[in-house]
Amino acid sequence: MRSLSVKLTLAFLMVGIVGAALVALLVGIRTRVEFDSFVDSQSNLDMAAALAGYYEENGDWANLYEFIRRDSAFRVHDTRMIVVDNNNIVLYGLGPDQDGQPYPFDYTPPSLPIEVNGTTVGQLLVEPDDNYKAPPTQISPEDSFLRNVNIAAAISAGIAGVFALGIGLMLARTLTKPIRELTAVTQTMAEGKLGQQVNVRSRDEIGELAHSFNQMSQDLADASRLRKQMTADIAHDLRTPLTVLRGYTEGLKKGSLGGSEKLFNVMHEEVLLLQHLVEDLRTLSLADAGELKLNKRA
Repeated sequence: MRSLSVKLTLAFLMVGIVGAALVALLVGIRTRVEFDSFVDSQSNLDMAAALAGYYEENGDWANLYEFIRRDSAFRVHDTRMIVVDNNNIVLYGLGPDQDGQPYPFDYTPPSLPIEVNGTTVGQLLVEPDDNYKAPPTQISPEDSFLRNVNIAAAISAGIAGVFALGIGLMLARTLTKPIRELTAVTQTMAEGKLGQQVNVRSRDEIGELAHSFNQMSQDLADASRLRKQMTADIAHDLRTPLTVLRGYTEGLKKGSLGGSEKLFNVMHEEVLLLQHLVEDLRTLSLADAGELKLNKRA
């Protein structure tokens, strides 16, 4: 039979593991979202700064394709980038057929202004490229960072589980100590040693149970004492008339006493007393068995 202490320990352990796993999962998801947002924002700022530097150096957007192809700031494969000038003419991003034409779509993705000396010279439109698939062997620094974060979260969850196990053991032993004491005292009472008491350490449900047990134990001890006293009293009360009857019958048998009416009356009174005591014993036995019927009187 699995003890209550083991059950409580396992319950605390499961709560700790599930809680730690949920925290690790939520931290991992939130970290990825925030980190991806930060990386994308920083990458967009770097591209806008590179475009502004190119325009400031050249004074126009000529040979923009070559610049974007060789500059490291634009090596972001999972992002679709479109560059338009102040007249909304596409300079880069839609392909040879549409570059140099007005931006053709009603929807405009999030954009960053390209500023040179406080003057806006164009817009950088950036949106995720849903068709991009990273090579299986390619691990970006961002993915490596997130992987390390997930590993750290998993290790933290494991450590939290170990702590939950230790705390669960201590709490289980503390919570079940009164119950173990109560069990030991109950076994002692089962051996006939009534009146046993347990220490009441708290005012919660277990404390109420201990208090009720102490009251029950004391009541049982008092009932046992009263039963023994009542048995002794009844034995004494029965002994007196029996002794009288025995003496009279022996005297009659031996002929030392004459059979007078007075003697027979005394013997009859002793028999009635015995009958009354027997009826009292029967009433007590019915009351003890819970079968005594009581009649209400106004």
